[in-house]
Amino acid sequence: TMLGAGVVLAVIASIYPAYYITSVPPAFAIKGSFGNTTKGRRLRSVLLSLQFFIAISLIICTMFIKQQHSFMMNYDMGFNREHLLSVRLGGDAMYLTEDGQRPTLESLLKENPMIEGVTFSQNRMVSHDARQGWGREIIGENRDISVEVQVVTPNFLEVMGIEITEGRNFEPRDMQNPNGSVIYNETARRRFNLTMDTRVAYYEDGKVSEVIGFCKDAKMRPLQYETPPMIFYLYGMNLYYPQLYIRTTEGADFEAVKAYIEESILKLAPKAKPEDIKVEFFDEQLGREYEKEKELTRLITVFSLISILIALMGVFGLVFFETQYRRREIALRRVHGAQISEILRMFVMQYARMVGVAFLFAVPVSYLIMSRWLEGYAYHIPLYWWVFALALLIVLAVTSAIVLARSWKAARENPVNALYKE
Repeated sequence: TMLGAGVVLAVIASIYPAYYITSVPPAFAIKGSFGNTTKGRRLRSVLLSLQFFIAISLIICTMFIKQQHSFMMNYDMGFNREHLLSVRLGGDAMYLTEDGQRPTLESLLKENPMIEGVTFSQNRMVSHDARQGWGREIIGENRDISVEVQVVTPNFLEVMGIEITEGRNFEPRDMQNPNGSVIYNETARRRFNLTMDTRVAYYEDGKVSEVIGFCKDAKMRPLQYETPPMIFYLYGMNLYYPQLYIRTTEGADFEAVKAYIEESILKLAPKAKPEDIKVEFFDEQLGREYEKEKELTRLITVFSLISILIALMGVFGLVFFETQYRRREIALRRVHGAQISEILRMFVMQYARMVGVAFLFAVPVSYLIMSRWLEGYAYHIPLYWWVFALALLIVLAVTSAIVLARSWKAARENPVNALYKE
């Protein structure tokens, strides 16, 4: 398919040049003035300006996508990401996370002086995948709430650095509560006008989970999504918590800590396999949530480089063409006192104008494209003016360098030689 498409495109791309060349009156070709016809110069200028337009647009889009990706990776998620490891357990290793085994695993891990905290949850901290959602009735108010649920162990908010804004944090004694304990985020409090006294029936028989507090919003979904109303839920029954988060000391040796984690898990679960244990930095786990943006950045960067290369090839060829066909003009300018710098400035300004015209068209097009793309993110960067200016400067600088390098020889040529040859 690629080969066929390439052949078809090559044929299409060659049709107009072939038609144009064969339509030239023979007299022009014999005189050697075909390249200097108004129509020919206009065509070359339009094609090169189109290449500049594509190059500038792609550079602008590439820079904005990179800025957005960097913004997402460094955004304040509402919890502490420093020195945080993610450990995902599967297979037989997952059985260590049930209530009967979890304290043993936590104690063994914390024996390592490089490990400061260990906590568990049923889901990843940040994920595109939707968590379980609960729609429940507020008792006595004849209205419902709908929240996402993150089931955690007592020290989860403490280890993750999520601040309590009212009430208290989970405590080990809450594990004995048969109906579970709940901490709402601030988004849930605002949206549903909740208080510490609000009673929500979290079970079909009307049993009420104890509301023990409210906490600051933590970004539990990628930045494409608004922060949803959610609860951290502590339930003392026998549950599995396959996701571990481990806080290490500053400067801890990652490979040593990773080896210790794997060794500890395999010691307690000898039937588990090493592939059941996935240890990584939290930022690596977060990075996978933005893999599409990362791949898009790579793809557009490649297209930008190709576009710039094509444009530079066009500039090089056109400058070569111009200097050959304008040798007489250059020689006459030199004879009449024009300096080399003036000749060079003449060529540079000619191509700078093309870049300027292309820039005027590229700005609104790339602005519209990036505006629409950023609308897909609940949290995103503004469209910085300096990105547009930088794209213009990059193309201008590279183009000017090529023009100066190629026209330098023509500008320095002895005008007598040029006039003699002409």
